[in-house]
Amino acid sequence: MARHLAGIGKSVKVLLTGLESEFAGEAAGMMTRLRSEAPAVQVETLAKETAGRQMDEALDWAELIVDALVGTGFKPPLRAARPS
Repeated sequence: MARHLAGIGKSVKVLLTGLESEFAGEAAGMMTRLRSEAPAVQVETLAKETAGRQMDEALDWAELIVDALVGTGFKPPLRAARPS
C-alpha cells in the first residue's frame, strides 16, 4: 500500500513494529521493493521506549491510516512483535 500511495504522489510514512533485519519471506521482499521503487517513503521503526510518542506524531501527521499488522499469512495466536 505504501508503495502504491507513493506512486501516485502521496507523502507516506511506514511505522515498523519489528526490526526490518528480522523480516523474512514476503515481508522482506515487499520492503526491498518499497526501498527500491519508492525511496521517498519514510520508514521508521517503533522503539519500545518512544512508541507512544512516535504513534502520536504519526497520527497527527496522517490523513489516512492503513493497519497492516496482521497479513494474509497470519496464523493464530497473535504474538508480540518483539519479546518484552
